Amino acid sequence: MTHVGKRLRELRTRAGLKREELAVEAGVSYGVVAMIEASSTTDPKVSTLRKLARALARRQGKREMEVLAELLEEEEAPHAK
Repeated sequence: MTHVGKRLRELRTRAGLKREELAVEAGVSYGVVAMIEASSTTDPKVSTLRKLARALARRQGKREMEVLAELLEEEEAPHAK
């Protein structure tokens, strides 16, 4: 799972939403949500990510840009030993 797919799943779960519910609230298809989370699409459209972020933000009482930043945040690199 790419970091965007992993983050979307984490944010959706934290918001207490099922994939179907997020899809409806964001105005995208269930398949789009499933493909992003499963990393079947490596380059989701920015407009789609904004719709998802907007729906998650409404659910969590946050601003869209806050959620979008969380969604796109890079994964931390493993620490060298």
